[in-house]
Amino acid sequence: MSIDSNQYSGIPQLKEKEYWGSKTIYEENYSPFNMIGEYRTMRNNSKKDLKDVFEILGTLSKGAYQLFIEFKSNLDPDNNLIYYSTKNFNKGQKVMFSRYTVELIKADIIKKAKTTDKLKPIKKGSFMVNPRLLIPKHFHDAKAVWDYLK
Repeated sequence: MSIDSNQYSGIPQLKEKEYWGSKTIYEENYSPFNMIGEYRTMRNNSKKDLKDVFEILGTLSKGAYQLFIEFKSNLDPDNNLIYYSTKNFNKGQKVMFSRYTVELIKADIIKKAKTTDKLKPIKKGSFMVNPRLLIPKHFHDAKAVWDYLK
């Protein structure tokens, strides 16, 4: 039995293996990020501020949501960093890109990544997805960088 992980994004691929010739076990191969984080842990203790990732994504405009999906498709699974070039965009596309990134930043989904003592070197046009929303392989390092970025 095998499920193609490319066809079912986010679902671990199961591979059947023989175990000492008598038992069948399954090995899980996860997609680039293992979990979707629970954003509730980031907010204040106030009950009305508690939201999860699906509630946050539901508040975005269609364009900002599509940009988030584009970012998610191109992020580095180790640390949630993204480089997104707008060099070939026309003026209108750059304005819309800027509008959608500002919306994602205000929703605390992404931050602009800059070259700092913790991040060297970073290209202009780099962003970081909140590691508490999409948990990267090196969560603790990514969380430290996220908390350091303004």
